[in-house]
Parts: sequence; structure tokens; C-alpha cells
Amino acid sequence: MKSRILKKVLLYFLLILLIFALLMGLLFFRLGQKSINEASLKMAEDRAKNIASSLTSFLYSDPFIDFNPVQQSDTEAEKETGSIQGKGQSKGNRPHPQGDNDRHNQKTYGQGYRFIAWMNTLLSTNINIVVETENQALPLNIETLIKSELAAKERDMAEMALQGETVSILAGNIGREDTSILTATPLYSAEGHITACLLLKESANDSPALRTEAQRLFIISVGIAALFVFVLAIFLTRQLLKPLRRIQHVTQELSAGEYDVRTKISQRDELGDLAKDVDVLALRLEEAKQESAYLDRLRNDFISSMSHELKTPVTVIKSSTEALQQGLIADETRQTYYDVLYQEICLLERLIQDLTDLNVLRNEKYPLQQDELNVFDVLRDAVRSQRLLARDKNITLEENISEETLYIQGDYARIRQMFVIVLNNAIKYSSPTKQVQIDYDSHDRVLIITNWGKELGTESLGRIFEPFYRDKNTKEKGVGLGLSIAKEIADRHNIVIDVKSDAGGTSFSFCFKDNGKN
Repeated sequence: MKSRILKKVLLYFLLILLIFALLMGLLFFRLGQKSINEASLKMAEDRAKNIASSLTSFLYSDPFIDFNPVQQSDTEAEKETGSIQGKGQSKGNRPHPQGDNDRHNQKTYGQGYRFIAWMNTLLSTNINIVVETENQALPLNIETLIKSELAAKERDMAEMALQGETVSILAGNIGREDTSILTATPLYSAEGHITACLLLKESANDSPALRTEAQRLFIISVGIAALFVFVLAIFLTRQLLKPLRRIQHVTQELSAGEYDVRTKISQRDELGDLAKDVDVLALRLEEAKQESAYLDRLRNDFISSMSHELKTPVTVIKSSTEALQQGLIADETRQTYYDVLYQEICLLERLIQDLTDLNVLRNEKYPLQQDELNVFDVLRDAVRSQRLLARDKNITLEENISEETLYIQGDYARIRQMFVIVLNNAIKYSSPTKQVQIDYDSHDRVLIITNWGKELGTESLGRIFEPFYRDKNTKEKGVGLGLSIAKEIADRHNIVIDVKSDAGGTSFSFCFKDNGKN
């Protein structure tokens, strides 16, 4: 079990980790790609604004700027400069104004182009200046593009930029090849007027080395996580298997007949509930085992008691019948033998009747008559039937009941039988000249029958209602079924019967629950 569950749990953990990694990678790619695209566009717009601001400062900060572009070539400028220098003008002499302008045009020719080229090199971008018409001139002879000559998408962006907006679009997704960002932003003059727009195109490709490094780190992270999950799964599985192994051990012990074992697991989860159920099962099995042993003992006691109780009268009947049959009995003593035979037959009849009553009362399907009756009337009837026996032993039956009625629903004959059995036992086991006292507690609805005689031992108190049980020290005749029958009658009528004994005497109490009216 350990190996199979361990393998399953490890497999489940690794599958969960794999699914988690795939979901995280997918979510990161989807959500991250969108965030990266938006951030890249925002950065491109900010970068375009910064470049436009720098370019505006560069173009309009020189006080010698000529707004009319010079059309002469570099060769002509060099020749003109050389002729001026060849006329013997010294370095320190102030040049002619026209010559001064020519030298200034020579100095500034291509300077805007070099600035933009420098920015392109620095930022790895492609910067273009777009103007509305061909007649628009910018300082420093800077190269420009006409809006109408652009592609449709770029022309729309330039149009928006010339209206004062900064816009950008992304061609592709960041991280893929041939991905670029195109940004358009207005270019302002020194007075704050829009003179042109800046069209910025830059590559958005990631470095292959960067992507390779990211993949390597991702694989390493997943590997470390898998190792951690593997170790954690082993630890958790072992913790999970501990109560399972204990439960397995207990069930094996239970199957072997050892019902006193317990799981000793206290957890507030499904395993704890399972362990509790196993403990309850063990307890029930232990109780069933004890009950089975108890029933076996009762059965053995029953067979032993029945054998003993039947053996004596059968032996007497057999011997007496043989003596009468063989003519060994004199005529004057023959009647005595007939009387003995009759008494033994009556004893057998009583034994059979008691067994029948006990079996009937234990069968809950056997119906008892349910009539409204006065318990005190039934009790007084039972007392009258036992006065003759009490008189023979010089015992007084004293009734201390002031109440007149105690109504319950029950079977009159069975209730009377219950009182007769208890009164008969109280009289038989009372010391001569003593009394049997009957009391009633109206508050607790308890009827008590007390006799004064020998104190019952602990074993007798615990087994007094068992069938065929008789105290070892008793000399009274009987089969030990009377109190068992009384107990069954009380249980069928929802009456709680109990017994207590001390040096002063023995008391049987009957507690009548509120199942009638008083």
C-alpha cells in the first residue's frame, strides 16, 4: 500500500506542477505580452516627445540660423572659401558680410542631418521629419519628407501629429522578429507653433540571447520547483500514510479477533472520521464479543441449571414410580409417595410455565394487554395472595401507602405477576418474625418493597435478574427464573426496576415513568 500510494501522490503532485507551470506560462505570455506591448508603445511615445523637444531646441537655439536653405553644393562652397582665403585675408581680419554669410552657410550645411544621424545611431531608430507642403523650410537645411509622399498608414499618423497628437502603432508583437514601433509626434517652433512632425520608426525585436536566457531560467525554475515538490510530496505522503497504516493495522487485528485495539488517531479531517468509525466498529465488535460470551455463559448456565432442575424431580418421580410399580411400598405409606409425585410434577409444571413466560415476555412481537389500571389495586391484590405464605413464616406485610391511585397503561395479570414474584422472594428471604415493608414516594413515583434478611453480595446484586441465577448461600428452593420474569415484565411496561442491599435488608424499587395519569 505504501509504495502504490506514494507513487500515485508523487505522480499527482508532478502533474499538478506541470499543469501549473503551463498555465502560468500561458497566462504570463498572454497578459505579459499585452502589458509589454502597451508599455513599449508608451515608452516609444515618450522617447519621440523627448527627441522632438531636443530637436526643437537644436534647430531654434542658434542666433545665426538662416531660414532660407542654401542651394550650392559642397564643391562650390569649398571653391568660394578657397578664393576668399587666397586673396590674402588674414585669419584675424573681419570678413565681408557676404563672405561671412557664405562661411556660415558652409558651417551649417548638413548639421541637422548629422544631428538626426547621431540620434539614429544612439537610439537605434529611424527618424524622419515630415512637413505639410514642399515650400515649408526648416533651419539648418534639415532634410524633410512631404506628407503626401508617405504610405497611407504613416500619412494618417502624420496628419494626427500635425494636429497636435502623439500616436504610435505596433507592427507585430514584442519579442518576435520583424516587429517595429512607428511613432508620430508634433515638432514645434521656438514660438510654440507646429511646423512639422517627427516620424520615428524603431525595431522592437528582443535579443535572441535574452530570449534564450529567459527560457533557460524558466526551465531551471521549473526543475527546482519539481525537485522541491518531489521532496514535499514524499514528506506529505509519509505523513498521510501514518494514520492509514495505523488504521490498516487495527483492521488486521480486528479481523484476527482482537477487538480491544484502537487507532488512537485524533484528526479533524476525513482520516480522523475514518479512524473514529474504525474505533466505533472495534468497540461494537468488542461489545458483541462480550455479549456473545455472556450469552454462551447464559446458555451453558441454562443447560446446567435445567439439567439440575430436571434431574431432581425426574429422579424422584422415577424412583417413586419404580417402588410403586414393584409393590415395594406398604399400603399405609403409598399416599405419601403419591403426594411426593404430585409435588414434583407441579414443580416441573411451574418450571415449564416460567420458561414459557420468560420466552413470551422476551418476544417484543408478543402483544400485552394495554388497559388503564390502578397500580395500588394490583399491588393490594398481590399482597392478599401472599399473606398466607407470610403468616406461615410469621412475617408481617406492612403497607405504608397513603395515596389511593397511580394509573398506568398495562397488563393487569402481568403487573400482578411481577409484584407477586418480588413479594414471594421478599417473604422467602426474610428472617422469621420480621416484616416486609411497602412504601411509595409520590414525588418520584417510586414504589419500594423492603425485606430484612441477609445482605446480598456484589455478584448477586449484579446477576440477580439473570435467568437461573441463584445465590450460592441460599437454601430456598427454586429455579432462578422468577426475578428474570419480573424484570422482563417491568421492561415491557416501561417500569425501571432496581435492587439495593445492605446489612439492614434488601429493597426492590419500581419507578413508574409518567405514562399515565395520577
